[in-house]
Amino acid sequence: MIMQRRSYPRKTLIEAFPDWKTRGIFAFIQNPPWANDTAVTATALDLDYFGNRSGSKQIAPIVNHLLSSGVVDDVASETLAQIIKMKFGDTWKRRWDAYHLQYQADKNYDVTESGSHGKTTSIQSTKTYNSGTSGTYQGSASESVMHGKTETTVARDSRTGSSGVYGFNTQEDSVPSNDSSGVVDYNATVTDGGSDSTNGSESGSNSTSHTGTDGENTTGSENGTNSVIKSGIFGGVSRQELISKELELWRKSFFEQVYEDVDSVLALPIYAAEESRYFIYL
Repeated sequence: MIMQRRSYPRKTLIEAFPDWKTRGIFAFIQNPPWANDTAVTATALDLDYFGNRSGSKQIAPIVNHLLSSGVVDDVASETLAQIIKMKFGDTWKRRWDAYHLQYQADKNYDVTESGSHGKTTSIQSTKTYNSGTSGTYQGSASESVMHGKTETTVARDSRTGSSGVYGFNTQEDSVPSNDSSGVVDYNATVTDGGSDSTNGSESGSNSTSHTGTDGENTTGSENGTNSVIKSGIFGGVSRQELISKELELWRKSFFEQVYEDVDSVLALPIYAAEESRYFIYL
């Protein structure tokens, strides 16, 4: 069987992605490194990529195999976006971070030496004390009081008397007939006495005690950092050379490199569609 060769021009990217203005390939790339930059949108990237750079390029074989009714539908777009993210996602992130580094272009030596020091002190002490006094006491007392009195009474009774005899029928004068006199002494003694006594005793005990705990817990820390910054030009490179290399670095934008990476998946490795035609065999 003889194979007959037929040729026809491949579709361009714009033809394969008819909704490229609103739903191009960048609309399907999930969580790119520029996602948090409000100045960069998927719509703007698709417009720039398809309309200003690669829209006229012929599609790559993988895009051709994923065509459905002559176009790339949403399912195929998601598949292509996953392939691009798998191949270049990490590279894009590293480039994006590098493009946003803060540094001085006219210095190639910038070192910061830093260190930290610190100490932690912990003091803990506990003291327990137990002290007290105790004692007993016992005593007795007695008291005896004697009392009494003796009274002696001495009395004397002296008596004198006379008697007379009256004559018959005589009433006025009498004839003395008898005289008497006498003394009587009285001596009486009265004694009253007795004694009172009181006895008593007292005993007891007393005690005092003190128990307690004194504690001290002290914790402290001291921390500090120190840093030394060294910067300048190292290695015999002039300031002019450093600035020249910086300008060369920024001559090519970040997204121009992203577009090249996307081209490597979606487009043939040619610069314009009219430069080449791709032949397939039926």
